[in-house]
Amino acid sequence: MSESMIYEALGRRRDEIIGKLKKINFDALEDIVRKYWRPYQPRTIKDRSAAAVDGGEGRKEFFGYTLYIVSGVSIVYASTPRQYGFVDIDILHPPSIGERISLFREILEGRAGLMAARETDTLFLDGSLRSIMIAPRPLREETMPKTISRAHELFGENVFQDLEATVLENLYDYENTWYNPITSHTFMKDKTLTDEHNDAIILVEYIEKLIIYRELLKKMKKGENILVYISKRSRAQNYFKDIDKQLLPPGTPLPSDIVLFQWFTSEPGYSIPIIPEETREAGRRFKVMPSVVGLREFYDRLRIAITYVRLVEDGPLLKLEIPVFGWKGELEGLVEKLMDKLYTSSSPSDGYPYPLIEVDKQAKIPRAVVDNVALLLGLSPIPSGREVLGEWR
Repeated sequence: MSESMIYEALGRRRDEIIGKLKKINFDALEDIVRKYWRPYQPRTIKDRSAAAVDGGEGRKEFFGYTLYIVSGVSIVYASTPRQYGFVDIDILHPPSIGERISLFREILEGRAGLMAARETDTLFLDGSLRSIMIAPRPLREETMPKTISRAHELFGENVFQDLEATVLENLYDYENTWYNPITSHTFMKDKTLTDEHNDAIILVEYIEKLIIYRELLKKMKKGENILVYISKRSRAQNYFKDIDKQLLPPGTPLPSDIVLFQWFTSEPGYSIPIIPEETREAGRRFKVMPSVVGLREFYDRLRIAITYVRLVEDGPLLKLEIPVFGWKGELEGLVEKLMDKLYTSSSPSDGYPYPLIEVDKQAKIPRAVVDNVALLLGLSPIPSGREVLGEWR
């Protein structure tokens, strides 16, 4: 498509688009949003110790299978900085390749977080804790009993108990697990597995992830330890979902919370922390979670507080998700304590925590690395009829 067509289309619809913006009642919206905002100037504190955790994914599609590489990295910023990294390299056959690769990355991130948690009382993790807990496709509540039975048939009646024992035994065995870190895969060796076993396979992998994050949450809820998930983007609508729709043009969807706070605040501060309804009601958020090895009972007690914070004037908004079952004080005090920690480790110019910037760089898996791994493994594409689209490069 030529640029001239784009500009011509804009010319024909420019007034319509601008009119939509003019119909938004910004004054009324600002009054509502500001009621939830608390200005707070974070301060630099002496205790700079903290750790950041992130992961990366890389993949290369071949005809009938996918080569993948996932990483989980933690960097501990203390008197002597220290880094832990886990890597998993393998091939996967359809289906559910994307879901499983993300699941593997989350397992590695949890492992990296556990290693760092031994050396600091504050963990910054990139992403969303709530999304970590959600069961991956194709797991569903109505078919979970059947899936559990299939897992027992494939891997033994005590598969979940044995998996838990093995994960806990090797939880801190860094030297022997950093290059082969997914315990559930040892239960699948020498098994003839087909597509019809896919849900049982993913269930076992999901259980491993839940065990690891249970141990991480248990460790970080002791004493004054703080664990917080940090994200730059969010589609959540927890603060303003009941807002008067007349404040928006007809047919205009309600913007997400982070967008509204970004529109109507600019100074350092935070939104009044809340615990969304779905995390207050036991079991509602995690209804697909199976009741094995005590996982459902543990996660049903989990409550996740959310808040949006800004560390510097006109800086970016960051969404924080904080597990609160270990906190004895007011949530506002916890948020301000966290903001001081984040501010101390952030750049004054951009208001984003330096540890998360650095761990993101370390966790990324460049495309060139994936290509080199494929070359070293002797993998080459099999003709599929799609070469004309430039997919094998």
